[in-house]
Amino acid sequence: MLRRLLVVATLSGVALIGWGMQSQRRDRASESQAATKSPSKTLTYPRAVVESEPFDLGVMDPGDTRKHKFRIRNEGTADLTLELGSTTCKCTLAEFEKKTIPPGGADFIELEWRAEDPQFRFRQGAVINSNDPELPQFELMGEGSIRVKLATHPDSVYLAGVARNKSSTLTFLLFSQAFVEVEISKMESSLPAVHAELAKEVPVVAPVLETRFQRDVIVTLDPQTQTGHQDGLLHIHYVGRLPDGTKEPGVLQLPLSFEVVGDVTLHGRDVIGKTLIFGPTSQSTGAKKQAYVHMRGEKLDDVRLAFQRSNPEFLKVNVGSIERLSPTVARFPVSVEIPPGSPIATFTDDDLGEVELSTTRADTPNIRFQVSLIIAP
Repeated sequence: MLRRLLVVATLSGVALIGWGMQSQRRDRASESQAATKSPSKTLTYPRAVVESEPFDLGVMDPGDTRKHKFRIRNEGTADLTLELGSTTCKCTLAEFEKKTIPPGGADFIELEWRAEDPQFRFRQGAVINSNDPELPQFELMGEGSIRVKLATHPDSVYLAGVARNKSSTLTFLLFSQAFVEVEISKMESSLPAVHAELAKEVPVVAPVLETRFQRDVIVTLDPQTQTGHQDGLLHIHYVGRLPDGTKEPGVLQLPLSFEVVGDVTLHGRDVIGKTLIFGPTSQSTGAKKQAYVHMRGEKLDDVRLAFQRSNPEFLKVNVGSIERLSPTVARFPVSVEIPPGSPIATFTDDDLGEVELSTTRADTPNIRFQVSLIIAP
């Protein structure tokens, strides 16, 4: 008589374990067929034969549960003992602590998956320990996906590099795999300068998303006079309707940020904000870093940059020729060197070094940036 073993798994995260076990099970299945064709081969130990491929759970709605019975056969000549090992998620065990399958017998282990957190793809299950010396462990896995109630792509909004006194817009996708209809009552931004509205046209999205509802959202940043970075949230208030007619209200919170840059900015691999980072430097070898001063505006070919001063004074600063990036954007390479033999010094945190450049721009006669450095013996 076949017995039933039950493991209940809650889908709350993605986990991948035991990749090598799949090929091992397939090898064992092949060996089992070979053994059937060779009756002369005598087995003196239990021999577990299990399903080799993960069970396809398909697409699940949040809150759904699905089950599958995995059949385990004992093709050995001794009792096969099974015990629950580790699991890939929070699992509760029912009616299964330890089971014995006699030679020639079979049994079932049933896994139940409960869909909770939306996931585009999950792979979860349990590892079973056995007393088969050639297969001491095997995994029982299920694969599928859980429909998203309401989400965005991308999952955050970032308006980067916005020019001062200029507005900027960005469009993102709002979609649902679970709701067949979504009513947006309002969209509120915690940043007063940012506004959001639904686009009038319904977008065409990739079939892989399997959406039931999709709309574009247009985010607009009003012109800003001050430069800098701001973070906030976009609150999307909605009521979604499931296929059975059930309506669910909710609020989706979307991370929101923007950065407004001035007409003159500092860039480079070793630049953070307005600081050029050297880090620890040997007194005997010194070091050299490259930065770039970017400028926006008209008639940039007429602009000139020159080194004015530095603190510490032993820094060697060289300003290169202008490089055009676009009709209204150009950059000037600026190299800063700590010469070999420089004195031991520390300019970090609240006591940073500084480089000052002069320009021929009437609105920006001087450019200053910080330098962080440590010179050790």
